Amino acid sequence: MKKSFQLSKLPLFFLCLVMVLLVLPISFWFSYVDSEENRLASGLIYLERADYSSFHVNPPLSNVVGAFPSFVAGDYCPTRTDLGYHLFGRMESKAGSVWMKKNEHHHQSITAGRCCMIIFPLLGTIAIYLSTKQLFNNITTAIIASIIWITCPYILGHGVLICPDVPSAAVGLLAVYFFWRWLKKPEMLAAFIAGIILGLAELSKFTLLIFYPLFVLIWLIYRLPELRTLSRRDFVAQIGQLVLLFAMSILIINMGYLFEDTGRKLGKFKFQTTLFTGCENLKDVPPIGGN
Repeated sequence: MKKSFQLSKLPLFFLCLVMVLLVLPISFWFSYVDSEENRLASGLIYLERADYSSFHVNPPLSNVVGAFPSFVAGDYCPTRTDLGYHLFGRMESKAGSVWMKKNEHHHQSITAGRCCMIIFPLLGTIAIYLSTKQLFNNITTAIIASIIWITCPYILGHGVLICPDVPSAAVGLLAVYFFWRWLKKPEMLAAFIAGIILGLAELSKFTLLIFYPLFVLIWLIYRLPELRTLSRRDFVAQIGQLVLLFAMSILIINMGYLFEDTGRKLGKFKFQTTLFTGCENLKDVPPIGGN
């Protein structure tokens, strides 16, 4: 039984190995892409000073992972004086410029950061392999699906770049996989794990906020055929587990931001959009924002 289990994992091991061999050379051969140094510098500011205002239009996960080698190496970290922060300023470009000027070995830091980013295409490979294998109960199907992911030009081109696209796709797939596992077998532990992965997905890209209403809708549709046979106790238990799942994800998000402004009243936030300021157009929005 144990030998059979190990053999079933061999294809996944080789698929992951192929993924690494395909994307790893990109870390060394290619120069910076647009905003890559800006994201690394912003991630360094997150790690060094717990300051999330440099690149606040994206969650910090991918930037932090890409900046980790730079942080360990003790690279110069841009300060607020270097950047001249103001309330709604986007200072990632200035951060990237300062970081490159102050660190002569920035090419090595980018390369090392890209090597860390390999974890995300690997997570995508694992998520696709496991979900396909369990869905169709067929290893061959899982291998084919994983190969499609591994050889996708977008994954090969962006897999190790310090940007949120592949990380959000990979962790998003993983979040869907663990949510599906909870749907198949609703238990507290499964909901707990799914909540953690969902929180990590939300830390990769803001567009994945769609998962919250989508997961509720999927759960309702999935349980619809069982409503007549499902006991009230089981139904209430699943609602509780779903609440736990979302609560855990929110906890992980807050942990990702080191609980910055957690519990702050919505009325105290300042916005610059017409939706949240009540202004008819952006020209009417005050420079300091509104609510």
